[in-house]
Amino acid sequence: MKSLVNKVLGGLGLKRKPSLFFITSFGRTATAWVASTLTLHPQVLCSHAALFEPFNPHHKEAEEKERTIRAQRDEVGFYKMTLKQIYDRYRQERPDMRCVGNVHAFTAASLEHKRLNEPGAPPYTTVNLLRQPIVRMDSLWRRWRYERKLETPFAQWIEKTPLEETLNKDAYAELRRRHDISLDSFDDRAFFHAVFQLHMDDNDLLVKTVEHISSERLVSDIDYFAYVAERLFGKAVPITAAWLREVEALGKVHASEGGSRNALQIFEEWKPWQRSVLSIFLDTRPNLKTEYPRYGYNLSLFTG
Repeated sequence: MKSLVNKVLGGLGLKRKPSLFFITSFGRTATAWVASTLTLHPQVLCSHAALFEPFNPHHKEAEEKERTIRAQRDEVGFYKMTLKQIYDRYRQERPDMRCVGNVHAFTAASLEHKRLNEPGAPPYTTVNLLRQPIVRMDSLWRRWRYERKLETPFAQWIEKTPLEETLNKDAYAELRRRHDISLDSFDDRAFFHAVFQLHMDDNDLLVKTVEHISSERLVSDIDYFAYVAERLFGKAVPITAAWLREVEALGKVHASEGGSRNALQIFEEWKPWQRSVLSIFLDTRPNLKTEYPRYGYNLSLFTG
């Protein structure tokens, strides 16, 4: 029956519309690796961040700078588009693909908000990436220090915006009360913001219509990877052994560690004021103390 339908559509000069997927994440959850693996599939278009072109896993450092700046610069315009407009743009980019989608443009909460507020939005499949919070925060902190060299828009915002003028100014005041310090350097302000960006997880974990998955398991367990891919692609794209071998050839990614350090090692390297930032943050988001353990991320060792 399926082949007959395809023949009829072909005879009418029509093609099946590609299926649409979104992998949501604020970032530092192996999103570039995931985009690389999906790009390897010959029938899949996968973009990364607020961009439309297929992700190139072999881009050079100079291209990385241009791509990162462009994604941050263009994200407002990207988010103003409807899901239908985004879908149509992907179809225009590669009309021959059977499955089109994106990693890391949306968080689970922002995507759900668009879906609920856009009548006639195209159907899509989705999963949300999580990561051990301490390791993820440390990775984000290191990323922003790298982006400072690139002079990205967000790094410039960290550089120029006093913490007294941010949404987290009350938390900053509490930190100063406890430690009598002023976070004047870029590195210190970036650390503060990296911790408070974890509030995205608090918003995302409230979304019960999406499956929240461990990025650590995704990048290290090929069977789990195949399961997630099948959830995203459905019957639109075959999960072939040849493709999975290519995925495995990318190498194991130990996303549970920051370099050679695990979460406890990272935490033990922090200064007292840095530990206080995490404590202050978790006091503002008590839901995370119960939600993180549901996905294997126990923060009891870091909260006293």
